[in-house]
Amino acid sequence: MAHSFVTMNLLLYMAAFWHLSLATNNCYIDEDTRVDCRYTIICEQYAGSAPNPSCSFDPYVTFIIKNSYLEYLTAGFFGATNFDSRVRKIQAVDNTWAQIEESSIRYFTKAEIADFSNNRIQHVKNYAFKNLLSLKNLNLSRNFIQTLPSGSLMAAENRISSLIVVDLSYNRISNITTNAFKYLSNLMELYLNYNNIIFIEDNEFGSLNSLDGIFKHSSIAFINLQNNNITAKITENTLKGLENITFLDLSGQRFNDLTENAFSGTFQKLKVLKLLNVSSNSLKNLRFGTFRGLNAVEVLDLSRNAITEIDVHVFHECIALKRLVIDYNQLKSFNIEQLISISPALDTVSIGGNPIECKEIVRSIRNLIDSNMQKALDTIRIVQVTSVDKIYHEDNVHGIKCGDADYTNSTTKVQEAESQSNISGLSVFVGISVTILVGALIVLGAYLIYKLKSGNMHSESRLQMRHSMDTSISDFQGNLLN
Repeated sequence: MAHSFVTMNLLLYMAAFWHLSLATNNCYIDEDTRVDCRYTIICEQYAGSAPNPSCSFDPYVTFIIKNSYLEYLTAGFFGATNFDSRVRKIQAVDNTWAQIEESSIRYFTKAEIADFSNNRIQHVKNYAFKNLLSLKNLNLSRNFIQTLPSGSLMAAENRISSLIVVDLSYNRISNITTNAFKYLSNLMELYLNYNNIIFIEDNEFGSLNSLDGIFKHSSIAFINLQNNNITAKITENTLKGLENITFLDLSGQRFNDLTENAFSGTFQKLKVLKLLNVSSNSLKNLRFGTFRGLNAVEVLDLSRNAITEIDVHVFHECIALKRLVIDYNQLKSFNIEQLISISPALDTVSIGGNPIECKEIVRSIRNLIDSNMQKALDTIRIVQVTSVDKIYHEDNVHGIKCGDADYTNSTTKVQEAESQSNISGLSVFVGISVTILVGALIVLGAYLIYKLKSGNMHSESRLQMRHSMDTSISDFQGNLLN
């Protein structure tokens, strides 16, 4: 095992030295985008040296490496660069790095941004970003990463990282170890959307029921978990440790226990949460206590679920609620006036795509207008009733798609009856027309036959008459001769 490890490292270093021999005259400064000492160095296929213009202040260099076909990215790849201390941003474009090895970009210690998105990366080794103590923004999105080792994002052993934003979206991550974010105490934004995350795994205890072990010491305020495969039951402990979060996107999951335990008490400790998105799940009902503790939430998205009924009093603790989105559910009615009375900050309700009768939406809007007209000027509240999508080619009220079920059914039945009647009338008309046509053909045929026979008889009569006349003349002539 040790022998194979040494052999592997030897091969990697040999590849690096081979690369150094080729890294000549392939790096240049992009003069079109240069502004004094803010400029971009572009290296094609191999990283090499580039001009270092004199600067009167600390330079800001963006380093772009593109079209590199090495399978393993190592520190040796950057061995010939002579501008390391000037680099503030590293950007990888159209490379095929299957694996980022330990300490691969250790020379760029002042880099603040690393964008490695869309480079076909499959594995990120532990301490891949070692020595990048100034790194604040790391983008590894749109790759093929499946797992995230415990030390893959660490800049130094047992040392707090300066990372603020980490983007791992659009990968193939299925599970995350608890130590992956252990030393990211400054982390504020985490993008894990569009992965295959099923659960959060602990190295010792299997799957966890909360994120407390991962973000316990962080100041994270923004988590996007949109479109994953989370099937675990959501309980009051699931989001423990996220007391500082202000944005949470849990849309498009596979929650398997929402009928009886639809998030009841889950958000009670998220005291500063301002935006909550639980759209595109399997929610069927909302229990009292579901939104307990969400006193600061301003935007709540419940769209594209299977909710059939909402008692607006379930939002009684959402005193800061400004926008409620409930489009594309199965609601047949919704009491907007009552919602306004218990939500003092509400200014927008989005209800499109529900089977609510159009006349009920019209009535609600009219009641809001009438209510404001009766109030004093300083107490008037403008609440907009709208929809996510504006639909004008179907039944709608100001673009809000509505579905009057009774009217639709009755209209459909009338249309079906009219259609059947039209079909029956058409059948009768066709039958009569065919009968008349057949009769006309018979009469015409009889007439033609009659005319034909009449013509033959007339011809025969003329022949007989002529024959008779000929005979008579012959007899008369014969008598005269005699």
